[in-house]
Amino acid sequence: MIATRNRLYAFILAVCAAGWAWLVLHLGKSSELHMQLCWIKATTGIPCPACGTTRAVDALMHGHFWEAMQINPFGFPVLLLMVGSPVWIAFDLLRKSDSFFRTFRRTEQVISTRGIAIALIALVVANWIWNYYKGY
Repeated sequence: MIATRNRLYAFILAVCAAGWAWLVLHLGKSSELHMQLCWIKATTGIPCPACGTTRAVDALMHGHFWEAMQINPFGFPVLLLMVGSPVWIAFDLLRKSDSFFRTFRRTEQVISTRGIAIALIALVVANWIWNYYKGY
């Protein structure tokens, strides 16, 4: 369990660090990020469900909540996870606890239930349609 917990924590922290590095490199350049970031859109011309997430997080960090929602609602949970996960993991490491790990495992179980999985897939598809409709 400890090795699995440590691997999860290392992975989450690495992903968050990469996300923050990406944001720092592109912060304030939202208007320039329209099509350059998504390789799916660059290849097919069709936006993916996550298209605009970087711009949405950038807008959120500048206090533009409605703009972020219009760009891509996925920006809200992404920013929450990018801020909350490292703080929670640091708290766990300092307290020698595994509350993040246990919550992660419980969340995996919940979202793998059929009804929840279908609802989440429907949200992703709805967001994809929204992105396509907007032309992002």
